[in-house]
Amino acid sequence: MDPKELRRIVFWGRCRVAWRAAGREHPLGSRALASVIGVVLVAVTLAATPEVASANPAQPVTTVLQPGFNMAGWIEPEAGVAELFEAVPELEAVYAWDAGAQRYRSNSAQLEGDLTTLTPGMGLWLEIDGDEQVTWTRSGDPDPAAGLTALREGWNLVAWSGSENTAFEDAFATLHGPSQIVLTWDAEAQRFVSYVPGATAGGDHVVRLGGAVWVSSPGERHWLQPGSFEPRVEFYGEFTAARKAEIRAETRSVVTWFAERYGLLEPDFELYVGADRASLDQVRREVLGIQDPAYVLCGVAVNELVFLADWCITATHDLTSPLAHEYFHVLQTHLVALTPTTETAYVAGWLLEGTAEHMAIGYAIAHGDTTAEEVEQALRESVVYNPLDLEALTDISQLDTVGYQTAAFAVQQLVDQTDEAAVLEFFELLPSTDGWEDAFTRAFGRTVSSFYSRFSGLVEGMTPVTQTVTVTTLLPDGTALWEWKGRPLDVHASNSSVSISGSATEDGAQLDLPRGLYSVRVSAVCRVFGGDFYSSAYLDSIGVYSLDGVPITDRASRVLEVADQDLAINVNLAGLPSELKLNCYDGPRFNIEGRVTDASGEPLEGHQVIAYARTHPHDRGFLDLNYTDDDGRFTVPAPDGHTYTLAVWNTCGATIGYYRAGEGLVQWDTSLGLLVGTQIPVDGAAVSGIDMVIPAALDTGDEC
Repeated sequence: MDPKELRRIVFWGRCRVAWRAAGREHPLGSRALASVIGVVLVAVTLAATPEVASANPAQPVTTVLQPGFNMAGWIEPEAGVAELFEAVPELEAVYAWDAGAQRYRSNSAQLEGDLTTLTPGMGLWLEIDGDEQVTWTRSGDPDPAAGLTALREGWNLVAWSGSENTAFEDAFATLHGPSQIVLTWDAEAQRFVSYVPGATAGGDHVVRLGGAVWVSSPGERHWLQPGSFEPRVEFYGEFTAARKAEIRAETRSVVTWFAERYGLLEPDFELYVGADRASLDQVRREVLGIQDPAYVLCGVAVNELVFLADWCITATHDLTSPLAHEYFHVLQTHLVALTPTTETAYVAGWLLEGTAEHMAIGYAIAHGDTTAEEVEQALRESVVYNPLDLEALTDISQLDTVGYQTAAFAVQQLVDQTDEAAVLEFFELLPSTDGWEDAFTRAFGRTVSSFYSRFSGLVEGMTPVTQTVTVTTLLPDGTALWEWKGRPLDVHASNSSVSISGSATEDGAQLDLPRGLYSVRVSAVCRVFGGDFYSSAYLDSIGVYSLDGVPITDRASRVLEVADQDLAINVNLAGLPSELKLNCYDGPRFNIEGRVTDASGEPLEGHQVIAYARTHPHDRGFLDLNYTDDDGRFTVPAPDGHTYTLAVWNTCGATIGYYRAGEGLVQWDTSLGLLVGTQIPVDGAAVSGIDMVIPAALDTGDEC
């Protein structure tokens, strides 16, 4: 198979990796592929990807040079200094500042000096001979590297590759800090203009594309000049102008953070955002040429391209940022590709995803979405109370939420023992080493096997003393129930810091719990009639532990005390799961059918129609995952014998309103509750013709 036909597919969250070739999907877990590579790992394609257009189209850049001294910047690809003298015949001399040595290097028209090469981002002093101003016009195709500047401690003379006529406050917004000073040059007055970011007003002063600035830095750092790189963001589906602006701003924020923290920028990065699942599938079909895209919950990275659902672009999940996570997958490919190769590099799933999760967590902390202390506690609790064998997580298909957290915790241990530079070095080493294990040893200074052993010992040492609690679930007649419809019941114990689940057996469910007070809940995995089945989505609570043994279906409280001995407890049910929960109902169902449109009559696709059962004695939940099709039509498979109130959620999962016959959707009324909507009885027959028109006042589009 031609490597150029391969694309790496990485799914965020409960994800897997697959190769796409000729419209087919080949999971890495397949026996055939596993036999080829010897161990089930994640593969990173190093082959070339389709050429993409630049995010910043070329336009000529003109700098007016005054007689005497001028400050200007070299923003084009690397070239010999002679090229500058040819472009500006009036140039008498050129000076560049060597920030490392903190001295000038120069060259002149009469005498060759030690400045021989012009590099992207270099700031220059240009001495113009004569009494007339000179116009210097350049191709206007700036090297993307020119806008990402490596500042050294002390003074730096750098080109300005950002937006044209940028106000000082905007241009130097990320430079504020101790001893941070900026100087620009007024060539007409032949004097400096000074500015202290974050401390002084910039007035009417601006910086121009192709100019240069002096920056005094208290230490080494990277600076991505605002406007020097604008990520390409494409939208599929309906978006408001405000939402587009929000997504573009978040994308710039992610790219800037990685650039300034690690000095990494992928100039060919592109983000495609789908308003809903159908739009996300559409863009992947068009861009990747995949006829039947695999299911993606949130996002996917494919070489330099990222595809994300709107609802998770600016959200945070499980301590992290999905956009930052996927962008680091792009940078992984970027780092590997720094060494030219057409080979394929294999990386353990936990390491590939754990490094992306670690970096995304760092971004979330930096932007105030969480704290380092919260992350440390959450990761430790996940590893301690849901221990996983790290070595078994080489297969990415084994990485669920707990697996991602375990992988992130493992990478954090590696970083603590070395530094984050070792993470970047690992990916850079991949093409030139004998497998990922060799790159691991060289980057982190220890073998993979020794790290597995150390990590296992660390987790074991963190694990607290526990007691075994055996939970038996009893029906009203005293009969033990441990499965429903062929699937074991799920038993879950939790408090503010511990969350542990186990599957029931004929002997009950056994949970190993440390000291503390817990709530204990029993849930059944129920299949929705006529719909897709995802076991994690249909865990319905059917009973909770109570001190007096009275059956309670919901509203769990912390009443189980675990001290110094093993315990055996019973959870009493008020009936069979089919009697307690609508999703578990195994009797007759009849469809509620209708259509959702906006005020102009246009059908709304991808909206959820939620059915709340008002007359069920136990279930106060709802029937969900009933999505409208491309014509706005929906079907709710409703259990017989109940009365329902319908609500509509937009594609982001936000409630728009409740159905009232003759009025379309109305807002929630606290005094009326579910009575705010029309009551729809299902009594031995289907119900159709439910036309739900969303009035303009309630139509939020896809705003999340």
